[in-house]
Amino acid sequence: MKWIISLTLDAGDSIEKRLESVLDYIFDKDENIKVFVSDIEATGTIGDSLTRKSDQNREGFDSSKDELLSVVSEQGQIFELEAYFSNSKKFIVIVRDGGLIDFLGDNNKPSTEDVGPYIEGDLEQFKPLFE
Repeated sequence: MKWIISLTLDAGDSIEKRLESVLDYIFDKDENIKVFVSDIEATGTIGDSLTRKSDQNREGFDSSKDELLSVVSEQGQIFELEAYFSNSKKFIVIVRDGGLIDFLGDNNKPSTEDVGPYIEGDLEQFKPLFE
């Protein structure tokens, strides 16, 4: 990975709306990107389903663009998420504690116009995820 950014949430921002902008950015870059979810804890119909799937598959599971976009757009909350996206470009998205979004990538860093306001993070803290 070449960069990490931590998205900042303003008052009134939801984690799901900010996550939707990140997913749109990823899927705009590569429509056929592979999605692997290593962990998720979410509410809502689809969120509950993916949480159960995650609980049953401790090593993670393959997911899809439609599935992830559905979970961020439904009534519910995402508390935890660790998802890996790969094809010609690689990305990692991590949601922690229902309020923090870390976004890592191996290509050009997105602009704030693409994903909203963020601060740059320390890549060293996340090396175990991609070594």
